[in-house]
Amino acid sequence: MQRPAARYHKLTDYINLCGRRVGLAVLQPRFKFTLITWLTGFVIVNYAIFCSLWICICMQRDWRETFKSCIMMGALARGISEYQMVIRKQPEIKRQILYMRHTFLKFERLGDDYVAALNLGVDRLQGLMRFIRNGYYVSYSIMSAAPLMLLYYNGTRMSIMQFEIPGVSLEHNLGFTITYLTQLFSMFVAGNGFYAGDLYVLGGLTQILTLAHIFRIKAHKLNAALERKSQARRAARVGALIEGDEQLYSLLLDLILWHKEFTKYCYDVNKLYYNLITTQVLTAGIGTLSTVVVILGGFHLISGIYFLVSVYSMFVYCVMGTKIVYAYEELYESICCINWQELNIAQRKMFGFMLNAAQRPHTIVMLGMVPLSVSTALQITKLIYSLVMMMRQRSN
Repeated sequence: MQRPAARYHKLTDYINLCGRRVGLAVLQPRFKFTLITWLTGFVIVNYAIFCSLWICICMQRDWRETFKSCIMMGALARGISEYQMVIRKQPEIKRQILYMRHTFLKFERLGDDYVAALNLGVDRLQGLMRFIRNGYYVSYSIMSAAPLMLLYYNGTRMSIMQFEIPGVSLEHNLGFTITYLTQLFSMFVAGNGFYAGDLYVLGGLTQILTLAHIFRIKAHKLNAALERKSQARRAARVGALIEGDEQLYSLLLDLILWHKEFTKYCYDVNKLYYNLITTQVLTAGIGTLSTVVVILGGFHLISGIYFLVSVYSMFVYCVMGTKIVYAYEELYESICCINWQELNIAQRKMFGFMLNAAQRPHTIVMLGMVPLSVSTALQITKLIYSLVMMMRQRSN
């Protein structure tokens, strides 16, 4: 079986390759602007200009057309957020990846239980990458093929993205071809960029679960040593010296230091990806609201597909946030299950500081107050439903 450190190294190299495809590679000494980086920036600016012009044109026609032209503005905000975040925080992202590589190398030598925990972390990240990749591949392929299918089926001419290039009419074959190819290239860049950005963020979030699993193994080892001390104390004569205090102190200190390192990692991940996670979830919610409003006015294929993409993206992040919350709870329960009565007074004080810190974990939050969880996604869904029903009643 391949070592978990080698597997994780291979996955992070693949994540860096995905970033390099859009000029946003992070595993380099210093971030360098390449031709692909400038091309990605040009695609973002190009979309922002054309979409803004088309919104201004649609505002003079019909509000429904205006809504159609706005459904992908959330994707624009997300793209800008990911682009500038990787450029500004490339050293922090690189440092986080290298830290986890070192952690995998360190713990895979310490026993089979650590190897199992590390392999589980790699499997979790690998499965998530596959899930995200398949979702993007299917949705973006359908969106890209839809104009050609409709043109072949009944001659309907529509664009992939909800804008038209000023001065280029879709009614002419040349205009339709230019618009389609321009938007197809933009979709290709956007799909690769969103996929790379998701891998950077979710790659950091999933390792919180791996580090929490390592903590639980360390807590189990400490508790096993405390149980052995308890059994030895029952069998010893009154007043006899119980051996093993030095080992207990070493295990307890190792557990406390690892909890401190785990807490710092959670804090750094939240600080690093705070803005990007907030932008991702909020823009997905706004995209969901916009597409539902458009679909209520009449069936629109691209809006229906983008609705699924928005809901899919929002719940991927929120489900991961819920798993992290569960990991915090399991970590706290493992601390509470430790047989602390067997510790001496000085060790109990050290244990108390760790227990106090575990009661206030660094949860992943949005806007500084809303936790990243499935309950937050459900609240956003309820809000969207309420707004849609209110707009529908007013329109009737």
